[in-house]
Amino acid sequence: MHRRAVVPSCLLAVVVCCVTSRSGHGEPQRRLRVAAGELSISAAGHRLVLLPRLRRQVVGRRPLEQVFRALRLTRGSADRWTVSAEHRDADNETKLSFDYREQRLEGRLDVVSLRDQSLAAETLLWSLSDARAQHIDRSYRWRDGRAPYFIDGFSPQVARVVAAAAELTLVGHGEGLWVRPRGRMLQLELESYHSANHPLTRFLACDDGPQSNAQRPTIQPSVRPLRRGERRSLHFAIYLGRLDPLLVRRYPAARRAALVFTDHADRASSERTEALLFGQTGALVAGRIGPRYPGLINRGLTITKAIFLRPSPGHARQFSDPRFVQLLETMRAKGAEIALHSPSGASDSTATTRAALIDAKHRGLTFESWIDHRPDKNCDALSNQGSRPGSRWYQLAVLGSHGLRYLWAVREISVGERLDLFRPQRGPWRPTVVYPVWPSKTAELRFEAFASEFFHHKRSRLFARLRPANVQRLIAAHGLLIAHTYLDSALAEEPSRTLLHRLPNGDYRLRADADALFAALAGRNRPQGLWSATIAQLIGQLRAVAAVRVDYQRDGVVLSSASELPNGLTLQLPRHFDSLRVEPDVGYWRRGDLVWIQAQRPIRRLKLSFRRGGQPIRLFAPATHALDYRSDDRRSGAR
Repeated sequence: MHRRAVVPSCLLAVVVCCVTSRSGHGEPQRRLRVAAGELSISAAGHRLVLLPRLRRQVVGRRPLEQVFRALRLTRGSADRWTVSAEHRDADNETKLSFDYREQRLEGRLDVVSLRDQSLAAETLLWSLSDARAQHIDRSYRWRDGRAPYFIDGFSPQVARVVAAAAELTLVGHGEGLWVRPRGRMLQLELESYHSANHPLTRFLACDDGPQSNAQRPTIQPSVRPLRRGERRSLHFAIYLGRLDPLLVRRYPAARRAALVFTDHADRASSERTEALLFGQTGALVAGRIGPRYPGLINRGLTITKAIFLRPSPGHARQFSDPRFVQLLETMRAKGAEIALHSPSGASDSTATTRAALIDAKHRGLTFESWIDHRPDKNCDALSNQGSRPGSRWYQLAVLGSHGLRYLWAVREISVGERLDLFRPQRGPWRPTVVYPVWPSKTAELRFEAFASEFFHHKRSRLFARLRPANVQRLIAAHGLLIAHTYLDSALAEEPSRTLLHRLPNGDYRLRADADALFAALAGRNRPQGLWSATIAQLIGQLRAVAAVRVDYQRDGVVLSSASELPNGLTLQLPRHFDSLRVEPDVGYWRRGDLVWIQAQRPIRRLKLSFRRGGQPIRLFAPATHALDYRSDDRRSGAR
């Protein structure tokens, strides 16, 4: 019986959409089948199952693997319908839904916590028979899916599947997508959460004794604490046909790679830090500010510079030095970020940290980033006692109440000459570079952690690692380098590591070879090159880009975000185009197949339409162009 009216809500036994071929050139007829416990495409005796399984691990419970049996049709017509399946257990209420329209399935997993719990993993798993895949890798290149590969949440999660029954494209919006070939079987696993993506570094104790540096930390997967009633969701789309995806690049203003210097406070002083950033001690008083003068900031780079707020034995005065405070004001005006490296450099109690932050705020200085200092010794380090509620060194609550959101993970990722922390050449590896953490295991205190690469090298080694060929490789890979540095170091016992000359009067001047390095890096700080960024800028940008949704429609592509689209949003098209229309009318920059949006006001939605040779370009080519909606009234399979 043909039914073209809206179908009432009911449990489905069988609903079949007969898909006619696009042309008369021998393409087999395909059927999109929705039945009790089944969502699949069949053609020429082959079947491709589109309904995933749910895997979940809650701490203290047995692992759950849910196979959705009953599908419910909530509305339906010949060209649009929605089916869903629900599951409820003692911990969670789960709903998996598919919204079909224009040859694609918009999928969504919605979960409500029914009790306080700790989530270790939650994933959707597709097992596709007689299928192979291509996917976008972490360097934005197409890769044959012949080996396992992990696509992180800051890379385009796009997998193109070719099977005997159909060709389709999965677009995920999770924190990770695994592509795993297993013989003639292909597994796609979209992660809503997995504790392995959230490692925490832990030191067991704090000890100022002489052997404390021998203490080795443990790296622990971090579970996600959930409150009763808390909601979470996972989005994805299955396009029934070939999709040439528009790629949302990680970085703004057409930059291909990012470079972040996180410079720790240990060696900082007004004399040395000014010489590093502005070329020489006394540069600010002399007015030697700007690109024609030497210095990291003068040359056009930026930095996240950690400081101490209170005097500490073994360290120069910083926030208690008026010259250093003036330097901080100039740094911030030039776009640098000031991070906290603990209040004093020693073990600070909760009360000490609170008082220091209040004093800094009254003097006009606030922070977004925290970098642990001597975490194997200092009790207040967040990787030590600083994240343990009940400890007199507990810091997280006071840091969160003062606006600090970004924490150094106390993790170094070795990247060698490639420089790229995403390491795209290592397929079955999770690039845990920036990720949310709940160090105190309370849902309210959520922070973003960042890893780094240790870069306190001898001068010759630093110059070799940042030589032009390596930087160009980083740019070509759309990569990221967060460098853990002590660039204003000038210790007499480490002359081979300093970038500064000490003058007879005790002042400092930046070495010419160091300034040449900064000038070379700044020369690449431009569109199609590097983005010199701070930690706060980087993480804010990555989160904003990860929130962008791309919807491929008949007459264009819609980009949207629940908050607002990031300004400087950069898009890479798969094919060249002659003309571009953007709605609403906002400014944009274009070069070849690259588009950079320059909105003058906050926007949440953009529509892009492309033409080439006077003809519209459609990035999604459906496998079919007609659906004959049918239903079978037999209810024998319904549950």
